[in-house]
Amino acid sequence: MPVLEDRVKIMEAQTDKLSLTIDAMQKDVAAIRAEMATRADLTAVRTELHSEISELTRRVDRFIMWIVGTQIATLLAVIGVLVSVLYR
Repeated sequence: MPVLEDRVKIMEAQTDKLSLTIDAMQKDVAAIRAEMATRADLTAVRTELHSEISELTRRVDRFIMWIVGTQIATLLAVIGVLVSVLYR
């Protein structure tokens, strides 16, 4: 049976190992927290980008409606002129 001093040395060695393990775990947790903060920032950027793209889509849709409306109006004007020339 080991002497009391041997037991104390064994316990100290185990305590040192546990201390190193806890330190490593704390570093891992800190790294995970930093990654989560980065992901939160990316989520905010993604949300802002989505709103800007939605606004741009609305503007392009309005622009296309104006172009199509102008083309239809021009087509009707040309048809009107052709009809007036035809029935003169």
